Amino acid sequence: MTFTFSLRVPCEIMNTYDYVFLFNDQFIGNIKRMYEHYGTDIFTSFDEFREIFDKYTKNQYECLVLCLKTKKYYQYKSLKNIPEFKTLFFNYTW
Repeated sequence: MTFTFSLRVPCEIMNTYDYVFLFNDQFIGNIKRMYEHYGTDIFTSFDEFREIFDKYTKNQYECLVLCLKTKKYYQYKSLKNIPEFKTLFFNYTW
């Protein structure tokens, strides 16, 4: 599942997550909630979480990945030169 703001998801559903992808956020309240919902089993303190979160999400196209099953974290970096996306429109005649 993909959510813009998944902190409103019921605990029964959140407990089924394997991975969580956290992207940069400037609001300390949101960062604290991310730590409380996903990071307390992986990090020893909010300060440690904040340091890793800031380091791994500071650049565009990068995010912090939490593996909730193994209690580990990773950094994901996507391609910086993403090819231009084009759509095709088709005309259907009936």
